[in-house]
Amino acid sequence: MRKFILLSKTNFVTLSVFAFLFLNQSVVYSQNGCLVDQTRQDFQSGTPDANTYISSFADGEVILNPTLASEFSGSTVPAGFTDGIWTSGGTTTFNSGIISLNGTHIASNNSFSPGTVIEFSAAFKASTFQNIGFSSNFSFDAPWVTFSTSNSGDGVYARATIDGTNVTNTFISSGYLGSFHLYRIEWNSDNFAFYIDNALVATLPITIASNMVAQLSMFPVDKSLDVDWVHVTPYSGSGSFLSRVYDGGEQKSWQSATWTAETPTGTSIQFYQRQVIHRHLIIHGLTLQQ
Repeated sequence: MRKFILLSKTNFVTLSVFAFLFLNQSVVYSQNGCLVDQTRQDFQSGTPDANTYISSFADGEVILNPTLASEFSGSTVPAGFTDGIWTSGGTTTFNSGIISLNGTHIASNNSFSPGTVIEFSAAFKASTFQNIGFSSNFSFDAPWVTFSTSNSGDGVYARATIDGTNVTNTFISSGYLGSFHLYRIEWNSDNFAFYIDNALVATLPITIASNMVAQLSMFPVDKSLDVDWVHVTPYSGSGSFLSRVYDGGEQKSWQSATWTAETPTGTSIQFYQRQVIHRHLIIHGLTLQQ
């Protein structure tokens, strides 16, 4: 059994853990005879505390808990969001961890302030007014700041307005349409920074001091806007994750443990592992720290 401690001062930490242990016959072996925790399903066999979260940035990882997050793994609108219909015939559907919006929208119940970051994985389509980002309220009143397909549907734009009349419309590329990409909007004190696949693609020098909600929207009914997951900061300052028990079936020799992690400046990860002959006897422990 191993416990993973995540510590953060300013940003998020992602964690994928690979535990190497000879297994009994009741557990599936990997190719090299080692146990691997790598997917979201793997980590869901463990126990996150209130400050950690099992996400789907890639195939699965443990991160510090965002203020608002959903992997859209259920069949209904997730907690923390409210849904609405823009036009007759609009539908919101859930399938295999994807929410598809078509003539509909969902928005966060709570609002956010400057310094907030929204990050999501989505597939924009060649259809008008597909938007994900921030808006003043559930009704999408100004001010708002979004990744968008704008009123042309010919590509992905960085789009914003303060008053609803004067709109900044910065074309980024048509190459992102039709496939999933990682998007991020950083709400700074005097601008909004737009990232796609971790590359800065636009900066809008707009100042908005009032709170806004997170908004996912598609209007009118046409090609659906598909979203895999969405996270909104800030993240918890620290948290812990307790892995599942890796059962060797009989007394075995612990070989080695490796992991893949992202540790932004000012963050750290600590690992603890325990080995037992049976559940009442701990034979030794080891601390690993990054």
